[in-house]
Amino acid sequence: MKALTGLALGVAAVWSVSTFHQADAAPQDEARAEAPSAVDLPATGAAVPLMEADTHPVVEVTIHGEKFRFLVETGAWFNSISADAAERLRLPERKGEATIDTLAAGPAVFHGLKARVLDHQPGDVDGQLGLPAFADLLATVDFPHHELRLAKGDLPEVNGKDVLPLQSIGPLWGVPMTVGDRSFVALIDTQSGDGLAIAPPLARTISFAGKPVETGRVQGPAIGEAAVQTARLSGSVKIGSYRFDKPMVSSFPVELRFQNLGVWLGPSMLKNFTVTLDQKNRRVRFVHVEGKTEIDAPPSMGDFGFRVSRAPDGKVRVNDVAPGGDAERAGVSRGDTLVALDDKPADGYYSESTWRDLTGRTSPVRFRVSHRGVEHDVEVKPTIWIQ
Repeated sequence: MKALTGLALGVAAVWSVSTFHQADAAPQDEARAEAPSAVDLPATGAAVPLMEADTHPVVEVTIHGEKFRFLVETGAWFNSISADAAERLRLPERKGEATIDTLAAGPAVFHGLKARVLDHQPGDVDGQLGLPAFADLLATVDFPHHELRLAKGDLPEVNGKDVLPLQSIGPLWGVPMTVGDRSFVALIDTQSGDGLAIAPPLARTISFAGKPVETGRVQGPAIGEAAVQTARLSGSVKIGSYRFDKPMVSSFPVELRFQNLGVWLGPSMLKNFTVTLDQKNRRVRFVHVEGKTEIDAPPSMGDFGFRVSRAPDGKVRVNDVAPGGDAERAGVSRGDTLVALDDKPADGYYSESTWRDLTGRTSPVRFRVSHRGVEHDVEVKPTIWIQ
């Protein structure tokens, strides 16, 4: 049984990079052609609540009076809308693209927003706001406070500490990063699903504290199905003045279509930061919620012997249970609903990030499980994969 975190990382990262046509690999100035014709903002800017901010940031948007869920996706060089939503809205489509007259995200109103019409969106969403949506704005993803903030203006000059240069990765943006003694450009990817992912050719050039272990599966048109391997870095990662001690690094095969592509920086590594993109001036700012510059090593990684996910109704459901494991012996079954984790209500407490932290504990975790409407408590001690 493998962790949900690994599976989520693989699906999101491959979607962002590998499911689109090579012809789309345009430089940023061409990608800006999909920017909205105008964006209306209050003078003080706009603040929009983020759902699932520590894994896959999502905002609620309004189009033609209807509510939809859109990803906030810094790892995509275009906006998109699902075919189902486009049909429901009766959006005129031409060559796989539609123009949304007005899209409101909180007090921010986007006009003339071009969006690719896709048969399937990643996850339970109706579309995505990619880099073009924020081409002329300061876009701040505040992970700790679960908020997207949009404003006019410019970031301060690059200082090498918290304000860093944005570097081109084809039509995408990356930030300089040092892994051990190696320098890379890391794609800032709000939908990567994990903290730090490195493609195998680059991963072989850095040092790990132990042998990588399989922590999930990845699927995508460019690679079929493959394993996600994860290990703890033996050294540190540096981004500007921030130092991350011995982070977990995941690796999986993916087609590296753009120069400098191969390192992904995602939400679980940025969960204590606000990240502001200034695409006009090619700058990015990182601010830690507690002002730290030294980020402690993450906890151990393990597995409970069962896998869960949040269902469309908001409930946390058991998807799979490892045969013969502690969870099965304790009475956890596929299709059960998690009511509480460590006496905290599951529907308000659960996220991929909190689940990942719980699997690294050395003590048992108490779960309240509902099986066919009957609740019972079980305790399961995680099996540790990576110390």
